[in-house]
Parts: sequence; C-alpha cells; structure tokens
Amino acid sequence: MPRLGLFLSLFTLTFATIACTPARSSFFGEPEWVGVGFSGNEVVLDTLPYSRLVINVYSPDCVPCWKEIPALNYIESEWFKGRSDIKFYIVVDPYQILTEISETASWEEVYPKAKVRMLEEVKNRSIGAEMLFLKKPFQVSQSSLVTGTPETLLFETRPLRLYYNFIGSITEETDPKLLATDRKLQFLKHQIGLDRL
Repeated sequence: MPRLGLFLSLFTLTFATIACTPARSSFFGEPEWVGVGFSGNEVVLDTLPYSRLVINVYSPDCVPCWKEIPALNYIESEWFKGRSDIKFYIVVDPYQILTEISETASWEEVYPKAKVRMLEEVKNRSIGAEMLFLKKPFQVSQSSLVTGTPETLLFETRPLRLYYNFIGSITEETDPKLLATDRKLQFLKHQIGLDRL
C-alpha cells in the first residue's frame, strides 16, 4: 500500500507539473514585429520559415556598431549564407536614427528618410547583411526590450520567442583570420546552435 501511495503522489506531481507549465510564448511582443527592406518588401518576423532568427540592432550614430561590422559581415558570409534553417538581419529603429522626426510621425514620413540615411551607411561602411527597418511596436528606448545599440537577439520561431540577447558588440575584432577563432564569436555560434563549445 505505501508503494501505491508513493506512485499516486508522483503521478499527481508529474501531471500537475506538465499541466501547469506555461506554453512557449513571447514576453516582449516579438510576434508583432514587422520589418521593411530597402525594396519596400514587408517581412513579418513571426511568419518566417526558419527555426532560428538572429537580429543585430544597429544605429549609424553608434561607434561600437561600426566596429562590429567586420564580425557581422563575417558571420553573414560564413555562417548564414545559403542556410534554409536560420535567418540573419541587421535591423534599425527608424525613429531612433532620425532625431529630427517626432515619435508620432507616420511610417510613410519616417521610412523614406530612414532608407536614404541607411543606404548611405551601407555604402560607406560596407555592410553586407540584409537590413530591415522595424515598425512599431519595436523600438530602441529605455522602456523597451532593446535599450541601446548594438544588441544581438537570438530567437526561436513558431512562436517567435527571444531566448538570448547579447548587449553590446559581439566582438570588435577585424582580422578575418582571427574572426574564425574569436572566443566571443564562438560563444555566439554555440548559442545559436551552430556549433558546440
């Protein structure tokens, strides 16, 4: 009889744990994030057909962002190019990069100006990764998920859910030979699930 009681207790505890476990879900409203590329194409991040999504949040006024560009170009070309399971974007908050624009300005007013500024930035800084301008509710501010730049966010998809974020530059190493063995990049690679430490 004591064994039956122990079995029933364990069964009840296991069932309660499984039944009460919350579903995987977003805590920061990520499924609502929508980006627009340079061509005007709209990208709903929550509907992308990838198992993982990596986004790097960039600002043209951010010196650490500039220093990180060689590493971002490296991971785009060496890790993500041609993959069908992981997607990498560099994203900007167009309201944050246009200081003369009001937070209440319309997307139709903000996007063309942000696009002009970032086309120049891509050209001058040789940015190789695909770029998106994220619409609200995404924003870079003290009261949101992303409080500054650079920041690199790692997501699982279906549903879109943040599971890791790197605050600050991943690495400022610029030598391609050293990037392949850079410890910070290797840690990022492991967190994404591309490698083992």
